[in-house]
Amino acid sequence: VYGGVVLLVPSLLLLDEATTSTTVHLSLAVGYLLTWTTLIRYSAFGHATWPGSLLAAPWTVVPLIALTVVAQRLIRVHDTAGPAQLASVDTGPLGSNSVGKPGNTTLIADEGVAHDTE
Repeated sequence: VYGGVVLLVPSLLLLDEATTSTTVHLSLAVGYLLTWTTLIRYSAFGHATWPGSLLAAPWTVVPLIALTVVAQRLIRVHDTAGPAQLASVDTGPLGSNSVGKPGNTTLIADEGVAHDTE
């Protein structure tokens, strides 16, 4: 329970920042499934011999590593880009044709939505 509470807020923040990231969505789904099936996997494969006992391992760390990599990339982009450039990094429908072209995307501060200026 503690791990879920500690990871819930950072996961929600990451999901909010990278709403179109397939890596974030897939990592969260896999992490959720792996976390909730740990007891079942340990009960079924915990006493198996070596190759089978790998299935009982707590593999939740793998999607957490993927989420950490995505978070580090977002932080790096946030540190090097201004707000307008940060909005253009999003690969969503509003900023998809202006990725990497600073100046073609503006950020509406109140709404946090990127709009093309062309």
